[in-house]
Amino acid sequence: MIEIINLEQEKQTSCRAMICQLDSQDFDWSNDCGLSFLSTNDKISIKVKEFLKIAKHNSVDLIIFPELAIPEKLIGSIQEWSREQESIVICGSHYYRSKEGFISRCPVIIKGNVYFTEKMFPSPLEKSPILGEGIVSGAKVLKFT
Repeated sequence: MIEIINLEQEKQTSCRAMICQLDSQDFDWSNDCGLSFLSTNDKISIKVKEFLKIAKHNSVDLIIFPELAIPEKLIGSIQEWSREQESIVICGSHYYRSKEGFISRCPVIIKGNVYFTEKMFPSPLEKSPILGEGIVSGAKVLKFT
């Protein structure tokens, strides 16, 4: 399913983008159903706040985090920051338990509004031949106009 989101805003002539990189070894991880989940704790929260502070200082329009970098519990605070700064944040992805099983979904936060797009084609490392393990293909793609 492709969902079209009309942002009803003028296109910018330029965009200041910031790509954030994390070293996964610096953070705590847990495992469930053969998948790795980044633990929400002070380490990751502090790092995300540091990135947001840098972005604010440099008037960044778009922040991009890598896959599995933002635990679901941090989305609310990033949403508030995005609303205040009128910025876009692509929160990488996280695993989310749906009715069909775990999916990999990516929060896209635009001026405080959260939209979720889903990974259609899981990597071989995310699939499992064991029923109930790994992730299933997502079904929702977003197109922003």
